[in-house]
Amino acid sequence: MNNMPWTNSYPAGVRWDREITPAPLQTILDNTVAKWPDRPAIDFMGKRLSYRELGDYVNRAACGLQQLGVKPGVHVGLYLPNTPHYVIAFFAVLKAGGTVVNYSPLDAATVLEHKIEDSRTDFLITLDMASLYPQMEAMLGKTRLKKLIVGSMAEMTSTPDAVTAEMKAAKQLSEIVWDDRHVSFVKLLDPPLPLELAQQFTAITGCNMSEGWGMTETSPTGTFTPVNGKRKAGSCGMPMPGIIIKFLSLDKPTQYVPLGERGEICIKGPNVMKGYWNNAEATADVTTFDGFMRTGDVGYMDEDGFVFIVDRTKDMLLCSGFNVYPRVLEEAIYKHPAVELVAVIGIPDKYRGQSPKAFVKLKASATAFTLEQLQAFLKDKLGKHEMVQALEIRPDLPMTAVGKPFKTALYDEEERKTAARA
Repeated sequence: MNNMPWTNSYPAGVRWDREITPAPLQTILDNTVAKWPDRPAIDFMGKRLSYRELGDYVNRAACGLQQLGVKPGVHVGLYLPNTPHYVIAFFAVLKAGGTVVNYSPLDAATVLEHKIEDSRTDFLITLDMASLYPQMEAMLGKTRLKKLIVGSMAEMTSTPDAVTAEMKAAKQLSEIVWDDRHVSFVKLLDPPLPLELAQQFTAITGCNMSEGWGMTETSPTGTFTPVNGKRKAGSCGMPMPGIIIKFLSLDKPTQYVPLGERGEICIKGPNVMKGYWNNAEATADVTTFDGFMRTGDVGYMDEDGFVFIVDRTKDMLLCSGFNVYPRVLEEAIYKHPAVELVAVIGIPDKYRGQSPKAFVKLKASATAFTLEQLQAFLKDKLGKHEMVQALEIRPDLPMTAVGKPFKTALYDEEERKTAARA
């Protein structure tokens, strides 16, 4: 029996045991700049950067960081949303010789304070957004953090003045008192970022999107979809060379499930981290009995070795003894023509333990529907144990700083409602 069936699906010439020569991560960008300098690297809010321009920004930012004192042994935090700042800052810190420390915009103040001290972060790069800057500004003088490097979303767009005005009107920006503990991202690049005229988007056709999966702990990849060769809709691809993926039973964490059955994705390979910094307990929690890393993602592998992700283990619901995955329900609800955004969580149910509740934002001018109408629409798309049992239509859903539905806020709301009824 072949224990690595995905190798049968590798394109011709690809070997799982191919020798991979280690190299500094930043050389990936350098090689790409040299090979395709004029190809688009980033397209963000109407502004397109070529690899040549991206490489130039990274080199200038690296020099600016070195002038601030970043060198081997110095840790630099990134507290950023998905803007070009992150790409530039990530590679710039590495080129300057520093260590990147990622921070989540979802972390509470006490968690941020602990992470700064525990990871020995001395510099931190963030934006002037009201959802980001105040949390880190409060850490100056309270932690070991020496300087904040602050950028603005507008400076990376094609219409900075318009974006700034819009964000100010929406009260999304913070007022910053510039002192010796603050450095602007623009000044870091010295000379400042050019404000280019808006570039029209060009419709690109005939280009397939190749999905992959990975996480920070896997540096950050794990699977890939070949550009040429077999592809499967809904799959995030197959394990990359040198990587083994197994699926841990959700009920018996000392056993793996066979092909085709759902389980927690577990990964092993040269890309997987050695462990969490200063936290042996957390490392042990994500390590299987045979040394694989537990990812928290639920999925399965088909007979060709293609991986399909279903949900996160922490989001899984238990309804009448059945495992129910919110992502499956959300994908079914998204097929409704009136739905723009949906988030499914579990709410208490005296009989079933938990029941799925859907929070829905409708598309503009769409007609609202009832729970019964939604259930009728989903009847041939979901099993009886998966069926939505509660519905709430809202003008907006709470969102995280990285643009995803904020399910924690929805759970908190439901808990308050339950407590009020008690």
